[in-house]
This record gives sequence, C-alpha cells and structure tokens, in this order.
Amino acid sequence: MNDSKDSPLSTAGQQRAQTLKDSLSDKDIQLIYASRYVRTQQTVQPLADVLHIPMVIYNQGNTDSMVAVFNKVRNKKVLIAGHSDTVPDIVKGISGQTVPEMKPTDFDNLYVIKKRHGLFANTQLWHYTYGTGTQ
Repeated sequence: MNDSKDSPLSTAGQQRAQTLKDSLSDKDIQLIYASRYVRTQQTVQPLADVLHIPMVIYNQGNTDSMVAVFNKVRNKKVLIAGHSDTVPDIVKGISGQTVPEMKPTDFDNLYVIKKRHGLFANTQLWHYTYGTGTQ
C-alpha cells in the first residue's frame, strides 16, 4: 500500500468501492461529495458512474462549511466520502450525535443519517461497515 498523503486505493480499497457501489446503487443517491484526495474520489467513482451523476469535490479542511452545505439540502439522498479525521465532525454537525473517533486505517465505515424537517422534525443515525474489514 502507498502511504503517501494522496495515495490511490489499494486492491482492498478498490474492492470496498465496488461493494459500496453495489450496496448503494439502488438507494436513489442524488448527490455525491468527495474530498480532493484521489482515494476518496476512487471510493465513490464506481457509484457515480453507475448512477450517471457527477462527483462534487469539497474542501475536507473545512467541515463546518460542508455541514452547512448539507444542512441546506432537502429531500435528497447524499453520499459524502470523507476521512477518519473529518467524518466524526461531519456526522456530529449533521446529526447532532457524537460518534467514536476513527483510526486512520478505518476505511469501511458508513454512517446513514435521516433527517426529517417540518412539524415532525427528527434525526436518526445508523452505523454500518461495508466490504472487507480494515485493520
């Protein structure tokens, strides 16, 4: 595995990306966000390809702005691909719930947040893993 800051996906990472695509291709994802790093983009590219939707690149250094963007989205299913040092902050900012810290080698976490707005406003959070587990 290439340990540089912007390394491409490993073989296991490519397999996880295919598993993610297979798991989410029928979930009506309408927006896909990925950080500027190659491996994050490679993780969601198979899903973007099968859904024929463009990937939006975001600045992972500013999770507050990412949360603000997401909180403006209504009635759409969004996938945000992030990093071990940003995902917990993004999840908390969107859901209001704290999630455990992630190790830099955690590559298989999937948090699902469902927000309802209006009279019956509420937020639900689920945690899953996908593909081959990480060390």
